[in-house]
Amino acid sequence: MRLRTLAFVPLGWVLLLAATVVVTDGAAQSVAFRCAIEGGKLLALAGCLAAASAFEGGEYMRRAWLLHGASYALLLARDAFYLPATSSTFWLALRRDDLEAGVVLLANGAAVASTVFMARAWEVAGLEHPGPVARRRLLVVVAVSVALAITAPSAALHLRDLTRGDLETLVPLASDAGDVLSMSLLAPVLFTAFAVREGLLRYPWGLFAASLLSWLLYDAAVVVAAHAPASPVTMRLAQEVCRGLACTFAFVAGLAQLAVLRRADKRDMLTLP
Repeated sequence: MRLRTLAFVPLGWVLLLAATVVVTDGAAQSVAFRCAIEGGKLLALAGCLAAASAFEGGEYMRRAWLLHGASYALLLARDAFYLPATSSTFWLALRRDDLEAGVVLLANGAAVASTVFMARAWEVAGLEHPGPVARRRLLVVVAVSVALAITAPSAALHLRDLTRGDLETLVPLASDAGDVLSMSLLAPVLFTAFAVREGLLRYPWGLFAASLLSWLLYDAAVVVAAHAPASPVTMRLAQEVCRGLACTFAFVAGLAQLAVLRRADKRDMLTLP
């Protein structure tokens, strides 16, 4: 498979989801959505592990991909709390909601940490990012501003509920904070993709950036769904399309990283400790 064709895999995934939802209804639609959610996360985890396997133990990029994979593994573990056979209480008398909040916090922390690694890769390699410093800083400001504009409405509601003692709002608050932090690091990731646009590394970095952007679109879809007059199924589909893009872009980014290491000569690679 050509590396450039990997970018079409997420499109095929969401088209399949949309077609399935259109031709089904009721319980079948719910099953389709659930399969898409869990399948997307499993693919993302597989892609991250594939990318990590291409590096030696202790290498910088191996840690970056393992951290990103850990975030998806933790989200899958959170979803397991809601299996029919799972009780509402767990070990040490912990409530399911308490465990969910802890796991989601860890997942968001791992996602942010992996993005930090990806964002600093160019710097760690001892190379300079392309373009003027002022332009790079402006892009960071724009990315953070967009993320805040999207997450601020829901975050304000969650903070209000938290001050009233609703600890369950820690989960969406953690997601909002993680998305803002990840978006602030998107600019350096994009700089790396631009810097290596003539080499093979533009594929994993560009696809990784597309995954981050898709998560931001997912947040936007969640906010719109709370206020839009569209049907619940339509809004749910919009959310799951964005989530599916985020997960499958992470999947193909990992595959691209593995393929690059197998194909590239040393001139195309970042030398990272």
